[in-house]
Amino acid sequence: MPPAPPPLLQRLSNQFFNLLGQSLTPAWDKRLLGLSALPIGTIFDVGANQGQFSRWALKRFPNAQIYAFEPLPVPFAQLERLGRRRPNFRAFPLALGAETATVPIHNPLYFHAAASLLPTTALCEEVYPMLKAQNLLDAPQRTLDDVLREENLTLAPEVLLKLDVQGYEDRVLRGAGRTLERTRAAIVEISLDRLYEGQARCADVFQLLQERGLSYAGNLDQMLARDGHVRYFNALFWRRSD
Repeated sequence: MPPAPPPLLQRLSNQFFNLLGQSLTPAWDKRLLGLSALPIGTIFDVGANQGQFSRWALKRFPNAQIYAFEPLPVPFAQLERLGRRRPNFRAFPLALGAETATVPIHNPLYFHAAASLLPTTALCEEVYPMLKAQNLLDAPQRTLDDVLREENLTLAPEVLLKLDVQGYEDRVLRGAGRTLERTRAAIVEISLDRLYEGQARCADVFQLLQERGLSYAGNLDQMLARDGHVRYFNALFWRRSD
């Protein structure tokens, strides 16, 4: 297992690959498939990394309280700095899953945003070669329901849940049943290609959300492979108010 590079090098590498990824990802329409019309008051940013989504959300929902979850120490340090500037932002150095445990994280040394509690596949490392250099880090894992209860978090309506956890979506959702019952909308990154060992199946993610009353509303974006097939996408689910 290779030694971790200095934090400065990790930050510079992550900034480069994050900027590259943003340039290749289609911009979300400002209407957000109808989400922008909702009075979002609470946001859970699960798999927050350096706070890219949180910063985006603070601009579009400036009055919302954001709770962000990131277990890796280097990107979490950036979340802490954001929290010192924004009183409506709070970060937790945690992984979320279906149970309380200490879990190993497969951490790409030069692109933390692709870190996962699941091992990368050969396909993943072929498509994204910067993920080959990894180390394993232990991190505390809790369920979202437990955090909500034990930290006595305030949920102002409406609640938005964002998941970007590299194939671990089904585990997070299984530990968030009570939270999902109070959730109005969810943005979930779902992979159709097998990029992580044991990753959540698309059908399972849809079923878990539908069981809690959240229906598929469309894709905010999708990333295509060279042959044109969809590799992964960010889907919106929401609880319609009739």
